[in-house]
Amino acid sequence: MYTTVLGGKAEIKTFKGAVNVNIQKGTQTGTELRLKGPGIPVYGKNEKKGKIMAFNERLAARVRELLGTRRKVVERQMMGALTFMVNDKMCVCVLKDDLMARIDPERHEEALRRKGCRKMDFTGRPMKGFVFVGPEGTGSKRNLESWIKLALEFNKKARPSRKKSPRRLKSENRMSKR
Repeated sequence: MYTTVLGGKAEIKTFKGAVNVNIQKGTQTGTELRLKGPGIPVYGKNEKKGKIMAFNERLAARVRELLGTRRKVVERQMMGALTFMVNDKMCVCVLKDDLMARIDPERHEEALRRKGCRKMDFTGRPMKGFVFVGPEGTGSKRNLESWIKLALEFNKKARPSRKKSPRRLKSENRMSKR
């Protein structure tokens, strides 16, 4: 924290290892840092640029510990978060200091009444069945376990997302219509 106020070097963990970054004096909390190379590639441009994915490593470790005994748990970087897939289906994510839980849409309103829970408004349009839970709702082991349990209950019923087939070129589409 002092580094951001006074300026200096900070070690930032990336997917390709740790990187030393110069932090400008007076940098505010929540400022997004961009580094060329490390981070998540941004496609669709001539060059790849990296975006550092910010997530609470302590919360991720706690989630990892709770899911650790299960089979078919895979961690992926998705939507700027660390996503935990269970049985090839999104279960929970860690985004900054929040837990994002995929829950039964039938229990969505009930979940929103719980401490620290709010609508997932990731795209500007809230999605029923997805909620963010802040640190006040995941701080204790018991609370975090209850959110993980709720997400795992729905995971059994949830459909896996369709595997996207490779995009066909517009010229291929025109040719197939002939």
